[in-house]
Amino acid sequence: MKKYLIFLLLFMHAALLQAQNKYAGVIWAKGILQWQDYQETESIPGGHALARTYMKLQSDIPDSVVVTARGNEVRIEIYALMIPAFSYVKKGYTNKGVLAHEQMHFDIEELFARQLRKAIAEDTFTLKTYKKEIRKIEKKIWHDLQKMQDDYDATHRSSDKGHNWWVRTINESLDKLEAYKNQRMVILVL
Repeated sequence: MKKYLIFLLLFMHAALLQAQNKYAGVIWAKGILQWQDYQETESIPGGHALARTYMKLQSDIPDSVVVTARGNEVRIEIYALMIPAFSYVKKGYTNKGVLAHEQMHFDIEELFARQLRKAIAEDTFTLKTYKKEIRKIEKKIWHDLQKMQDDYDATHRSSDKGHNWWVRTINESLDKLEAYKNQRMVILVL
């Protein structure tokens, strides 16, 4: 019986570690994506995409505050995250053009992470409802993010709003929000 319990505990620990690694991701940086980050797959069901980068706007907002001389502080982390376990590229399409397209999606994700940080930094929050208030801002940002991702896919090959236009526009926007590039932020709640 004792051996069975030890085996069960070891198995559960290994399963937990595997689950954590499955969702491990690549945090955004300029030009960081590499084909090695993608899950190799021979056939991808349901879709015509040559590659798919699974990304998320990750925000870690604690339930508790830290009381300091300045007041009640909440330490938040917000970042654009690419999850390799759910990202793929079809065989034969690991070229610079496709990778640049996927990097642009990741750059757009970071742009909205910065917009979220800015919106949070410019707002005021109450102790009782700060998390709910932040999630409300996050929901609006996420909607705008999805719209821009769709717009990029729809227009990146057009003559007037092509890939180079998007690169220029997103890079300029990232530069304008340079003050919000830090993934960690501290806000005061009243």
